[in-house]
Amino acid sequence: MQKKLLSTLLLAAALVPTHRAQAQRKAAPAAGQALPAQLQYANYHWDEKRRQRLPLPAADASQPAVVLKDLTATEYYFDPASKGLRQFTTEHRIVRVNSNDGIEQYNKLAVPVLPGGATVAIRARTISPRGEVVEVQPESMKELKSEGAASDYRIFALEGVETGSEVEYYYTRERRMSHFGREVMQGGTPEHDVTVEVIAPQQLTFEGKVYNSAAPVQVDTLTEGKRILRVHLADLPALHNEAFAEAKAHRARLEYKLAYTSAKGAQRLFTWVDASKAMHEAVYTLDKNETKTAATLYKAAQVPAGGSATERIAAVENYVKLNFNQDASGDHDLTRLAASHNASELGATRLTAALLRAAGIEHELVIGADRSEQPFDASFDTWGYLDNFAFYFPATRQYLAPSHPELRLGMVPAEWTGTPALFIKTVKLGATEAPVGAVREVPALPASASPHDVAVQVSFAPGLDKALVHLQQSYGGYHGAVL
Repeated sequence: MQKKLLSTLLLAAALVPTHRAQAQRKAAPAAGQALPAQLQYANYHWDEKRRQRLPLPAADASQPAVVLKDLTATEYYFDPASKGLRQFTTEHRIVRVNSNDGIEQYNKLAVPVLPGGATVAIRARTISPRGEVVEVQPESMKELKSEGAASDYRIFALEGVETGSEVEYYYTRERRMSHFGREVMQGGTPEHDVTVEVIAPQQLTFEGKVYNSAAPVQVDTLTEGKRILRVHLADLPALHNEAFAEAKAHRARLEYKLAYTSAKGAQRLFTWVDASKAMHEAVYTLDKNETKTAATLYKAAQVPAGGSATERIAAVENYVKLNFNQDASGDHDLTRLAASHNASELGATRLTAALLRAAGIEHELVIGADRSEQPFDASFDTWGYLDNFAFYFPATRQYLAPSHPELRLGMVPAEWTGTPALFIKTVKLGATEAPVGAVREVPALPASASPHDVAVQVSFAPGLDKALVHLQQSYGGYHGAVL
């Protein structure tokens, strides 16, 4: 999904007030917008005098690489100039590389840079087994512009990396503002001394929940004017890929969200009810030009007025999927996508919804997560789970994925099923309408819905010295969709 756009729509709809040894030289930020001095980690730095590597646990000596320190601190800062919140993240890692594979993995780094945001303050160095220190100089860092992406990158290579070296780097960068987030703490490298913090002004109460780990979320209010959520793990084993298993879904991670503000008191923010309203508005609200465009496109779709529900749904789906290219950089505005025939996921969803409404087809908007990445947790109402759009049709009890042209009515990506999602139903109240949301399970299709059949006929020559084999394979469901 085009998350940058969706995030903008969601936040606009939410009613939340947001009042060798060489001399080491500090890598000065390039000219640009400076980092706010009030940040908790504004003056963060490493041990300038350190020449010796950190001790390595004996059990990790055979690992390609080991993370010996991992700090991630996200801070929400109230900017007096813009009178709004800005979001910054400081990351500090120390990695021991024990093999060529480890060197290959960690001798190059890319740091995301928010276009127009504060300058990234970054330093990186290596410490050899002999205590030689080589720091990356600012002129060695290159800017990489990403066309159409939410972030640019600052990339650089580390010199002096050899077996047994430490790679150390830290940086503070500005991020795109969001009232909810996710920090994945576990990966394919064993880690030690892992800390994640979410820092906010004391007027804002963030809540967090840890998954796949027993580590608690601690609340620190000792820093004047700030409230800090903190998760610390002394050790985290590597989580490797395993056949027929969803390793990513089992990574230790922290989900967090803005839950309360002093201005709103005990009123909980960003609930599923709020999400239902915001998402309903984002998908179904059309301006005058879009309304006219939808009427024109509905005529072009040639939906059979007297057809069954299945026939009318199929007509809408086929028109959208056969006439509009699905492109992450496509349009979400119906008038523009009608001209360009390029639709983002949100655009394809809005177009499908408009045509379904024009056809009078009862449906519910379904928004959920990919269970192979992070299963949807109904008990923690973070909007970080609202990633994928689908429609549910009560009359046929089927689902439709508007942004997946390889699938048709009755099938959505398998990773979207067998997990809860947010269902949003439109209820008419006289001349007005209101969204009603509920979290329900999206059932998985039975195995019989994805057949893979093999028909074999064998005939023999009279002398039984030759055989003619006729082999026919037929695929259906998910098996057929990938062909």
